[in-house]
Amino acid sequence: MNGRPLRGLLDTGAAGIVLTLAGASSVGIDPARVRAAKPVVSSGANGLQSNGWLHQVQSFGIGAERFANLGVVIKDFTLPDADVLIGEPYIEGRKIWLSYAAKQIFVQAPAAR
Repeated sequence: MNGRPLRGLLDTGAAGIVLTLAGASSVGIDPARVRAAKPVVSSGANGLQSNGWLHQVQSFGIGAERFANLGVVIKDFTLPDADVLIGEPYIEGRKIWLSYAAKQIFVQAPAAR
């Protein structure tokens, strides 16, 4: 994100791309600017609502794919092994295979429309 690496977690239940506040800071996004951004409320798998901020990132890449001016939600929470939840905007239309033997995830880009 913004040219810097993050650890991501594919989340089939996430409606968007959700970045931790610590992850945002690590890619050069000022936490004070984040807190001044548009607030949003969302709910997670447990049904509990949480607050976050809508933020536009300059660039976001997964593998060879690049996205520009992507809207992400930044939340002040921690993830055990990741900085960003990668949800429906990325997953939609793609086929995803998990190889336990190779310990890899394979993603097929969506078909052109």
